[in-house]
Amino acid sequence: MLCFVGDLAGFQNIVRNLPLSDQETRIKQWIDLVESTSLKCEICNVKLISDTIVATTDETFQGLEKLIKFSKILLEEGLRTKLPLRGAISRGEVKWTEQIVFGKAVIEAYQLASNQNWLGVTFNYNW
Repeated sequence: MLCFVGDLAGFQNIVRNLPLSDQETRIKQWIDLVESTSLKCEICNVKLISDTIVATTDETFQGLEKLIKFSKILLEEGLRTKLPLRGAISRGEVKWTEQIVFGKAVIEAYQLASNQNWLGVTFNYNW
C-alpha cells in the first residue's frame, strides 16, 4: 500500500492559546478540509486522529497520483487557511480496520513527517 501521514504544524498552540469555541472552529475547518479533499481525490481510506491524518491507496501509479494530489491540496489549502501541514508518503505494509491503522508504512511516514523542520510533504525513497 501507499501511505500518507500528515500533521498540523502548530496544533498545540491552537489548543493552548484559543478559547474552546475558537478551537472548535479551527478543528472543524481541518475536518472539513480533510473530508472535502479526500472526496475530491477519491481516497476512501482516511483517518483523523487529533491533528494527524492517515490516508492510504493501492500501490499503483494512480494511487500515487491520488496521494500526491491529496497532499498538495491539503498543503496549499492548509497554508491559505492557516492550517500548515507537514507530511510524508511511504510504501509498504498497512493494516486498516475500523478501530486502528498500523503497519511499517504508517510508522515510516510518521517518522519522516515528524523529523521535518519545514512545511511540506516528502517521500520515502525506498521504492
